[in-house]
Amino acid sequence: MSDAKLDKDPWYYYFGFENAIFVLFDKVKHKKRQTNLSNHFRGQYWNDMQPMVTTEITSLISKFELSAMNPESSALNVSKAYRKLGNELLRNFLLGNDYNGPNSSSRDFSKEADTSYQPLFRAAAWTRHFHWMFYFQFITPNWLFELLMPMGVYKREIEQMIPNIIKDYDDLGKSAHNKAFFYQMIDHDPEYREKAAKPAIEEFMEMMWGGRESIGHALTSCTYQILTRPECQERLHQELKNAPFDLRTAPYAKLKTLPYLWAVCKEGIRMQFGCRFRIPRICREPVQYKDYTLPAGTAISMSPSFFHDDEEIFLDPHTFKPERWLDSENVETLEKFWNPFGNGSRSCGGRPMAYEAVFRGMANIFERYRLEVDGDRMKDLYDEGLLEVFPQANSVGLRVKVGYWD
Repeated sequence: MSDAKLDKDPWYYYFGFENAIFVLFDKVKHKKRQTNLSNHFRGQYWNDMQPMVTTEITSLISKFELSAMNPESSALNVSKAYRKLGNELLRNFLLGNDYNGPNSSSRDFSKEADTSYQPLFRAAAWTRHFHWMFYFQFITPNWLFELLMPMGVYKREIEQMIPNIIKDYDDLGKSAHNKAFFYQMIDHDPEYREKAAKPAIEEFMEMMWGGRESIGHALTSCTYQILTRPECQERLHQELKNAPFDLRTAPYAKLKTLPYLWAVCKEGIRMQFGCRFRIPRICREPVQYKDYTLPAGTAISMSPSFFHDDEEIFLDPHTFKPERWLDSENVETLEKFWNPFGNGSRSCGGRPMAYEAVFRGMANIFERYRLEVDGDRMKDLYDEGLLEVFPQANSVGLRVKVGYWD
């Protein structure tokens, strides 16, 4: 079915946002903004971002190094470390050099890396049915709102910060360092400045939240799966140790030429429980499915898990098997049904950043360090929903002991 005939379901995607790419229903506006975003993940602009990615990967590795140097210290919570990486990649991509400059209003995004976004997303299950609940936040005292929903206070602070950033940018004029995406975004589309900059506020929050969680979750999933099979960790280390280039600065384009690293990352991303929700679309024309005719306006749903867990496509789908991606006879079929970022005009525009983070993170970690789960908790972690984007409230994340290879 043509993507042009499908619209997002307004009821399902009600998050209180109306202007961000993720929930934008106007196809013309969405295409304009999605094209602008995609253009910033290719060509010279993205090449110019590579030193920033290297810096943040180096910062991540320093946490592993500190843990390896102090084996008696507490285990490293890699779930938090990975989400902090996602947080820093996104804030650099959006604000660039102005993160600590005058336009940032001294905003410290790093503290949000340890704060859960779960309550905001879970609240959507209620706000879909009761829209008035979304507006409850505007009359709730800060102290109570922070107690009930910590990230809601972050949202309020962003609402105050973004108009100031735009004002400072306009007052100071364009400068050489103002090449970050946020400034390109507000120059590209004047509507971002309307309604007291509400569209820009929503876009900023959506990208920060979605990018941070997606990157952190993908890295956590890959690491967990590698640790379920010690022989995979050993094989991956051997390939990385003998890589014909410097892993510290190698971009995704080079790293994906390492066959086992490529297989491990593809399989780890496949097995993450990312988009397990329905992803409903409204079809503007009747749909014929076998003997059933679905009237125009019917919500039609699917999920990547329908493919990723299909035993006819991925044999033994719930077992981590990087080797399946090294089978030259079947890899074309696997690629066809590997769909963690969506397809069509509504697919994830930030997937290049996710690829960079996952491949560079896994390469630099497992080339240098041997990891093991802290304690006998592999099954407990799975039962706590570690592989879900939002685990159970009692989950402490993936905690590992870090050591050096012999």
